[in-house]
Amino acid sequence: MAKKFIPLIVLLCTLILPVSAFAHTHLESSSPSNKEVVTTEMKEFKVKFETSIGELSSFEILNAENQKVEGLKVTVGKDNMIGTLDQALPNGDYTLQWNILGKDTHVMKDSITFTVNVPATDKKDEMTAPDASTQVDNAEPPATTDKGTVDAPKDTATDVATDTTPATKEANSTLIYVVIIGGAILICAVLYFSRRVKK
Repeated sequence: MAKKFIPLIVLLCTLILPVSAFAHTHLESSSPSNKEVVTTEMKEFKVKFETSIGELSSFEILNAENQKVEGLKVTVGKDNMIGTLDQALPNGDYTLQWNILGKDTHVMKDSITFTVNVPATDKKDEMTAPDASTQVDNAEPPATTDKGTVDAPKDTATDVATDTTPATKEANSTLIYVVIIGGAILICAVLYFSRRVKK
């Protein structure tokens, strides 16, 4: 007698189980994605599901020590949830764990993992780097004449050399004249005394 009900039981199971299975919703997408290594600041987290979820659904973020990250504000949508933090997560490993209420009023739990690895900026180099605009501002402006033209900076060494060149040439010319005149006087004197000796 019991054998007659076996086919009926099998038929009922084949009809009930698929309905129950299809009623459960699953994750469609998330930000960050599962096992993602994030290299930018993380303040916002999104999870979207294949079907609609209940208003009592929520999620939380756990750190590597399995401690809950405080300050997460979660907003529940039709088929998604968005969580925000006031401060970005520090570098480390995290788990995003959700509890959602499906269409069949079943509570489903699941999670994804991700890693935050934001490169640290070298602020010391930025502080010690010279500011080009400051150097330009500190430089003395070129002198301006009454006519509004700008005087180009002069090379003092070149001016000195230019000014002393004519004086040097003049001194050399004077020395030549003195030598010539002195030589002429000496020749005249020699001729004069030589004539007197002959007389």
